[in-house]
Amino acid sequence: MFRLERRAGRNFVSALGLSLLAFSVATPQPVDAAVIAGPTLDQAPAGEGYPYVAIAFRALRNTTLVSFVFQNRGNADTIVLVADPFPGLSIQTPANTPSYKATVNWQLTAGQTYWLVDEYASKYYSNARYAAWDQPLPSNSDIALVASSLFGYDLPEVLNNTWGFGPNSYWVAFNAITTSPLTGFSGSAPEASTWAALLLGFAALAGLRARRFRVGRGRAAVSRHEPAG
Repeated sequence: MFRLERRAGRNFVSALGLSLLAFSVATPQPVDAAVIAGPTLDQAPAGEGYPYVAIAFRALRNTTLVSFVFQNRGNADTIVLVADPFPGLSIQTPANTPSYKATVNWQLTAGQTYWLVDEYASKYYSNARYAAWDQPLPSNSDIALVASSLFGYDLPEVLNNTWGFGPNSYWVAFNAITTSPLTGFSGSAPEASTWAALLLGFAALAGLRARRFRVGRGRAAVSRHEPAG
């Protein structure tokens, strides 16, 4: 009886391990983030500059903007994600952090164009750094840049490119733009073989539980019929 219980225990552990393995395979796994690095942004306006600057990109699939680096002149600021005509999502950036990594969780919808805007609270002064660019605008599996040099004195001027800068004449404010589908998880459905392994593991657990129950009932029956010592 003791050997039978030990064997049942070993089988129970094996079945449990199989189930956990199958479950870990069935659970969506992290996927690699996609990054648009951009150039080094080390220039600042010689004079006052435009207080509103932006880049624009189009979402190629449903994805999430998870982080970017805001290159600035060290003042506290506001960054807004705008999807015209919808209201924007925003974060505040601290002072004295000229290279600030912003971590966000902003959902992007396939086919939609977005503007990532630095809205500095000044009438004529710019807080953003920039670089001359004049190269093809990059893309990755999640987003494609459509403009890297938008300037204005207010948000409508940025969205409409009122001042007529070429879409890639400069690169302003933001680099290391990082996206990841569903906040870093693939969300793909498990394969049939995965579900089969998962179900097999749980079936084995159920069978071993039933077997232990029968063994327990048998021991109880034997103990009832044994003569008192």
